[in-house]
Amino acid sequence: MDKISNITKRTFGNKDLIKAAEAAFICSIAKRVLRGIFDKNIFVGIKINSFSDGNLCIAVPDNFYAQEIKLKEKEIIEKIGGIIGEGKLKNIRFKSK
Repeated sequence: MDKISNITKRTFGNKDLIKAAEAAFICSIAKRVLRGIFDKNIFVGIKINSFSDGNLCIAVPDNFYAQEIKLKEKEIIEKIGGIIGEGKLKNIRFKSK
């Protein structure tokens, strides 16, 4: 499997486009991973906002959702890292909806 950086370098020439494409890809991977970890009642309240500089920003309606994600943060980071490459995702940040 090609690394995402190799795919985007072949597809896009501009560094800003590469960074935006990688962020969008990582957000879609994060959404898929979170869907697999949380049941539907929790997942429907979660919205993946952005990825930048190793930080995944997730919008949640209240602290309950943030706490549920925080309890599984290590698992989430490991699963996403297994797909995108370890060390790319460093932190999960929360934002109120």
